Parts: sequence; structure tokens; C-alpha cells
Amino acid sequence: MAVKTKAQILSDTASVLADNTSGDITPSDVRSVLTDVVDSYKDEFKNLLDTPSSYSGKEDYLVKVNSAGDGLEFLTPDEFVDWADVTLQSGFTHGSERFQMKLQGGFLHFKGVVLNSTGSTISSRTKVGTAPASLASKIVNKFLPVMIYDSSGNNAYFHGAWIYSNRDVYISKGGLGWKANQGFYVSTSIINDAKAF
Repeated sequence: MAVKTKAQILSDTASVLADNTSGDITPSDVRSVLTDVVDSYKDEFKNLLDTPSSYSGKEDYLVKVNSAGDGLEFLTPDEFVDWADVTLQSGFTHGSERFQMKLQGGFLHFKGVVLNSTGSTISSRTKVGTAPASLASKIVNKFLPVMIYDSSGNNAYFHGAWIYSNRDVYISKGGLGWKANQGFYVSTSIINDAKAF
């Protein structure tokens, strides 16, 4: 068994093909190169043409398809931030599922519920909280639709949520306003590589 690097195998292959121009290639030459390929890569994820060449220093990293769509690569550390709570302003509370955000693979992910606990209807765009500190400097301005629902849990109408690069989170007023004790629900992902506004 001969475990070789990709460069070594390509060099060996080029030598065999060069021999063929003068008729010197043999079945043994071909068998030797193919055996090296199988022995070197049969159980490997790394060192393929479209995968990372080493696992060194990449413990606990995730793998993603690269931006060109033609290979796999490890996420860099700032591309993954696990779920963390949005810190809510006074007058707003987490609902049955806490309002959280994470960053993974270039996407911002959102989940959870925020309740209007101010005691009154909100009729203007209002700051409801601040995105997790772990996302500092990792967010570009984003807009996403959210569903406002009444106290019985029935969906009522759509609002919009704005997440700014400074981590401020705002909710738009919507046509009917955001009534006391109503919650907004969000469970979505949005790409984080370009500004939405």
C-alpha cells in the first residue's frame, strides 16, 4: 500500500502518460497508479479535489458548500454563532418560545415569540430589543416579515422586523397596530451577505 498526496499521484500519472507516447506504458504501470489512488483516498474526506486538505486546527468546525458552488470548505469561526436570546426592551417579553438568533453558513436564523407587554397598542415602528452580543459586527442590515397573532394564538396580520448592523431590532406598526398582549412569531432564515436596506 502506498499512501500518496494528490500532487504525487498527479506526477506519477503524468509520468505514465509520458511513457505511453513511446509505447512503454504497461498494465503494471496503470495498476500501480490506480492502486495508489484507491489506497490514498478510499476512506478520506480530505485531500480530494473539492474538499479541505487537512483537519488540523478545525476541531468542531462545520462544513459548507463554497460560494462558487463547486466544492466543500470549513466554516470560518465567525460564520457560526449558536442560538442566543435577543435582549428585549422594557415592555416586551419572550413568549412560549424565546426570541433567539444565530449565524450559520452566512445566514441569520431567527426563531421565537415576542409579546407586547406595554399595556397599550403600538402604532409606530418600535425598538423591541438588541441582537445577541455574540453577533456584534457580524450583522448587515436586514428586513424580514413577521406574523402578529392575537392572544388566542390565531394569526392576525403581517408586520416587518428590521435588524440593524448595530444589533438594534425594530418591529413595524402594521395597519392595525400591535395591540397589547399580542405576540409576533418568527421562524426563518435570511442570507447575511448583503444589505437588505
